Amino acid sequence: MSLPVWPTELDFILREGWQRQLGDGRRSLPGEQGVSRTRRFTSKASDVVTLVLILTDDEDARLDRFYYEEVDRGAGLFLIPDFARDGRPILGQDLEPLTDESGAPLLIAATLVCKFGNGLPSRTAVGADWRVQFNLEVLP
Repeated sequence: MSLPVWPTELDFILREGWQRQLGDGRRSLPGEQGVSRTRRFTSKASDVVTLVLILTDDEDARLDRFYYEEVDRGAGLFLIPDFARDGRPILGQDLEPLTDESGAPLLIAATLVCKFGNGLPSRTAVGADWRVQFNLEVLP
């Protein structure tokens, strides 16, 4: 079974509000005195990413279709480009982009396995468009 892929019609417009919080796989145990002990609890803690998109009516309808139909009302997993890394050039030790034989830069191809997190899509009208904010849980 293949996972649904984030719709290409919803290209990322990174706006204020984008945030990535690392998953916490630690457990803190309070002692009778002093500082609590912290140890690793799990290696499978998932990161949480907050996204903010500005969408037209058509794009907003496409997001709804993806959420309700393709990802089973947000319950299923899906693939999405890593919006922080995908498409960026690979840099060498001199911090210059690496290139192929024809001089074209080599680009990072990064995909994440995600599901909708606790902050489900919420919409605010912004002129003729929609400001949509939601959380994604990035699986380890």
